[in-house]
Formats: sequence, C-alpha cells, structure tokens
Amino acid sequence: MGQMKWLLILVPVGAVVGFLILYFTGPHATTISTLPPTPISTNQEINHNTPTQPDSSKSVSIPAPISTNAEIPTPAPTLVPAPTPKPISTPKPTASTNGTQYLVFGIPADVYDPGKDVHGNLDKLVTSLINRFDTTGDAKHRLGFMIVLPVWFADSRIGGNQGHVEKIIKEAFAVAKERNVAVYFTLYSFTRWPAQMWNWYDASQPGYSLENKKNVEWTDWSGTPTKNRYSLQEGETRMTPVMCYNSSKVLSEISHITSKILGPAILRGTADLKSAGKEDLFGGITLSEELSLDDYSGIDKLNPTLGAMMTTDGALKTRLGYCALTNLGYSKDKPPADYPAALAKVNQDYATYWGKQLVQAGIPKAKLYTHVAPALDAAYLQYTNAPTDTAFNEYSNPGWTTYLAGPLANGLDVLYKALADNGNPTWGSTESSPTNITGTSVKPETFLAWHYNHGANLIVMNAADGSAGGQGIGKSIWSSASVAAYQKFLSGAQLQE
Repeated sequence: MGQMKWLLILVPVGAVVGFLILYFTGPHATTISTLPPTPISTNQEINHNTPTQPDSSKSVSIPAPISTNAEIPTPAPTLVPAPTPKPISTPKPTASTNGTQYLVFGIPADVYDPGKDVHGNLDKLVTSLINRFDTTGDAKHRLGFMIVLPVWFADSRIGGNQGHVEKIIKEAFAVAKERNVAVYFTLYSFTRWPAQMWNWYDASQPGYSLENKKNVEWTDWSGTPTKNRYSLQEGETRMTPVMCYNSSKVLSEISHITSKILGPAILRGTADLKSAGKEDLFGGITLSEELSLDDYSGIDKLNPTLGAMMTTDGALKTRLGYCALTNLGYSKDKPPADYPAALAKVNQDYATYWGKQLVQAGIPKAKLYTHVAPALDAAYLQYTNAPTDTAFNEYSNPGWTTYLAGPLANGLDVLYKALADNGNPTWGSTESSPTNITGTSVKPETFLAWHYNHGANLIVMNAADGSAGGQGIGKSIWSSASVAAYQKFLSGAQLQE
C-alpha cells in the first residue's frame, strides 16, 4: 500500500494553532500537511465531495500522521489585525511544580508502515535529538521525544492494525530506556478515524452502514449528517466527517481501545521502565488534537479559503453539534439556552471521557494532558466552541497550545488566570515553539520560564513539521539562544524571566 503523506500538526497532535489563523488568515503550520479526506492511504483520486475510503483488498497500514515534505500555502493578508505588541512585563511565579518537568520535541518518526524498522527509525531520530544537547537532563528535568498515535487505527475489528500500534508503543519505550530519554505520546483521537465508523453514504466503499449517521455530526435537529470536516487547525483542509463525540458507538470504541489496547500497552512500557529504575522516563499523553466542534456559519469571513471550498462542495455553512446535543436530551422543541456553552461542554466531556478511560485502565492522571488553543476572538471561538476553560477536567491536567500569538502574544497571563481560577493545578504546553511569531521580543529562556516557573511540568515543541508553515512556526526552535536555554533547563539551573 502506498504511504500517505500527511501535513504534520504537532502538537500534532496537528498544525499551527487556531489563533494564528486569525492573525495571519493562513492555515495552521502543520500536528500536525494537507490531509486526504481519509487517513488510509490509497491511490484513488480524491472526490472533493466524497471522502476516499480504504481499499479492503490491501493490507492495512497505520496512517502516518507526519510528513516532512508537505507544503502549505503562504498565509494570506490578515483579515483580523494582530494586536500591537506591548511591553513585556515580568510576571511573578504563580505556582510551584512537583515531580519531573519535561522538555519534549516532536520527531517525524517513519514508523507507521508495518514494513518499517520501527526501533531503528526511532533510535536514529532520538539519538540525533540527544546529540543537540549532549545531555538528557536529570530526574527532575527530562529531555523527551514525542510521537503521534493514530489510536482509532489500533482496533483490528474496524480496519486497524492492533499489533503494529502496540509495536510502536513498545519500541518507543525501549528506545527511551536505552537512551535515557523520556517518551511522550499525542493521540489523534477525533480527526483520523476509520471509514467503518463514518461511511454512511457510499455503499461502494468499505465500512458503509447507514448506522454510521449516528457517529457523525449533524447540521440540524432533523439529523442531516455531514460528509466532511473543514479544518482550520490542519491547514485549511477537507477531512473525514466531524465526529459525534458522544455517540454510543464512539464511546464504546474508545472504551475498547483504552482498556484492551492502549492502556495495557502503555502499562507494559511503564512496567519495563520501572524495572530498570527509570519510571520517570514516561512523560505522558496528550489526549487529543486541539479540541473543536466546528461551527461553519462564519467561515466566509474567518477563512475565505475554507469558505470557498465549502461553496464548491455544496456543504452547508452552519453550526454542527446537533447529534451530540440530541444525545444529551436537547431537541428542536427543547434547545439549549446557550448553544456555545452546551457545545463547549461537549468538547470538554470528550477529552474528559478519554482521560477517565485511561485512568481506569491504570494510567495516572498526572501523566495525562488536554489540548486547547487559547483564544479570545469571538469568530474563532464560534468556530471551535473550545474556550480556554475546556482544558480542565478531573481526569487529566490542563494543556494548551502556547505559541506567542493571539491572546498569548505578550505573555501567558490568560492561562495564569484560568489556572488560578481552577486552583493552580499542574499544567502543560501540549504544542509550542519559542518563535516570536507576532514580533514580541521574548528570550527563549524567558519563554521557558513563563511555563516551568508557573506550574507547568511539560512543554511539547512542534519540532517535526518540515512544511513551509511549520518551518516558520519553528524557526527559532534550534537557534543558539534556544539550545542554550534548553541546556540550562536540563541542567537544573533556575530559569530567569
């Protein structure tokens, strides 16, 4: 089977974050490439109205979430002006951290094809990462690597390859133990999923079932199902349908994946680390891509490229979420009093469910992080229905994308306030870069300190995206000043703000 090329969104996890689009009106620089409408690689031509589906006559290959060759268009002129950079004030630490702090870098691991040398490919990239710093840190400050897990393709009952996903996890832990470096995973938990779950409309393709209408989002209370997701986060691209996050079938599959496949594989890896006295080398898991339950009613102004794509496809530019709301007991005659709040709760509950299932499978809450793109702009919040507070739940740590743009252009005060309002829990940056995207002048050491000196145990650097947009977002990741700041952190020295 031909290997699929994906636009990387690291986490992408998957892309440049949403608020960057608002200020550059271009695609995310990515967890995370231009994605075909289906995560299974084929040689078929893509019909813009009908997502391509896997060829069941061929062996199943895990969809590769990462491409280092993908290109994305140069961002168009801004529709919404970027805020004028303001002088940076030095905030005082608001929280202390306990346990190990992780500095993690995404790697473009060529491990998703069963024919690949998983261990060898991982080890080569991890060794190269270590050589940049000549250290992997200490028990309190760990260097780590991140790879993406397309978890929906771990279930062989619905077209996946359980054995290969388990192998990826096993070898990732093995490389971590051998190289004394932390391993971290980002789950693609809602944008890449098999046709056996979403193909409700094409009987000529694998996975077809009218019952799948219950697993995708609807455009109205009558249950009109969607055929595509139109994603800002993944580079202005057309993808498989938006998932109905609380569909009984979806929740059942998540329970199976976490309890029978993902959870046991992770626990085997952590047990192996523990037996070697290296339990702290498990950095954790990001539960999803940036949360989003799309509303396309403002897409023409928010992103004309996607708006034009939807017009070409004949796709309805409206709010989604009616499937999830129906499952919650709402209806045309009994609608939610506040649609955005209700849909935000659906987003939050989806991440919560993944966290709960993994905790029940034996993964500690302390190792789990959510993934939300902080935004204050009304247009983007309308599109995602994922305000900053959706990052909080009782089964995982809050995690956000923390590029210096949008509400974070001049610092992380928006996050500090949210954290303070929720008891200052441990938190993480689940997608980031020290690049000064909007012209704000911040030293890399200061950037790290804004995280680690304020209760964060994790930063995941978007270092694996080789696309044009990804290079722009990550252009400062390997600067001499950045590397010096990383080395200072890994040495255990106090970071200065």
